[in-house]
Amino acid sequence: MVDLIVSSENVSAIGGPASVNVEVDFGPQGPKGSTIYAGNTDPDTFFASSEIEPQEFDIYVDVDGDGGNYGVFYQYRESLGSYEWAVLAQLFGPTGATGPTGPQGQRGLASNVTGPTGPTGPIGPTGEASTVVGPTGATGPEGPTGPRGDAGIGLLEGGTTGQVLAKVSDSDYDTEWKSVPSVGLILALGS
Repeated sequence: MVDLIVSSENVSAIGGPASVNVEVDFGPQGPKGSTIYAGNTDPDTFFASSEIEPQEFDIYVDVDGDGGNYGVFYQYRESLGSYEWAVLAQLFGPTGATGPTGPQGQRGLASNVTGPTGPTGPIGPTGEASTVVGPTGATGPEGPTGPRGDAGIGLLEGGTTGQVLAKVSDSDYDTEWKSVPSVGLILALGS
């Protein structure tokens, strides 16, 4: 049986020839295709610090994971007589709303390892004044000696041996020197 190698309305080739010559007509070279660039910033900043001159229809992808334009595709286009980078597409949409809290997981195995102490919390508000008297505190240390005071009134000048200082009236410091009367003492001696 003979295998069919090539068939069309005009030509049928049956059998396996030793060689086949095919002529192809090549057209003129087409325009340059787009070059794709990637960087960690916006395209204007990227190309301002580079010696590369972008060409029309070139593509730039922002791959900065920390930036707000991560995954944005830009294309270099003509707009009103000048070239600019226009947003072509974005791989990621805006962050969605937070979903509901999931169910609580099972309790883990008990551990005999104490975790680290957490940070000290803030000081709480001052409570209301108490009417309960607390215990007396310990006696504090003796304070320093104070300055010497003014001279007091002291004793009146004068007086003689055997005299005593006696109050003359109920007024403070109203005193005078008095001789003590001699009193006889009679002792009864028992027999």
